[in-house]
Amino acid sequence: MTHQEFSREFIRLEVLFNEGRTLEAARRNEYYDALRYYDPADLTAAVNFIARRFHPVYNERFPSIATVMEAIFSIKEASLQPFDAEPEIDPGALDFCQRCHNRGFYLGEDDVAHPCACEKGRLCRAAWSVPIHDPDRQAKIQAALDRLPPSSGPVRGLQEKVKGVWQDTDDEHGRKCVALQLRYELMRRRRKRQEEAGAIEQVGDAGTDEALEAISEARHSADDDVPF
Repeated sequence: MTHQEFSREFIRLEVLFNEGRTLEAARRNEYYDALRYYDPADLTAAVNFIARRFHPVYNERFPSIATVMEAIFSIKEASLQPFDAEPEIDPGALDFCQRCHNRGFYLGEDDVAHPCACEKGRLCRAAWSVPIHDPDRQAKIQAALDRLPPSSGPVRGLQEKVKGVWQDTDDEHGRKCVALQLRYELMRRRRKRQEEAGAIEQVGDAGTDEALEAISEARHSADDDVPF
């Protein structure tokens, strides 16, 4: 905002709340320094807002810098549009992948993201190694897509509607339970090996301490046998 644009709107405040008299130059410059980085339209809207809402009081006969900035913030906040709600997902739609939910990746039982077999997963696989800021990104992605085999379409048959609620089929639920049990078994075995390794290390440390103690006793015994 230029000083001229600032003055054009600030004069309106002086006319309304300072009996048309110009504020001291130093005080005026304080307002300009605080508001210079706003758009002139923001200041215009703020002056209109203050003209309607501001009522001079004993300790603030002229709108302060904070009052002007609060007016700008209030107008900007009121002008913000709420975020559009995400479209409702229909797991029964033929183009809906029940494995990755049309995201291209799904979280496996190993807690690792895997590209899906659907078309979105094929696209993610092609774009994965191409930097976002590459100027030839689209062409490289298309070239990678041409090299990849065609997708098998959205993965279906993993969910079914039961009493109006979509949930995993019995086969999919059983597969997840088996995978989870296997994961817990691997964790149990790994923890058992760690505990056994820790026990062996403790025994080794104890044996080392005993050996050092025996050597120390032998040295003291040898020193006792030396005549002086």
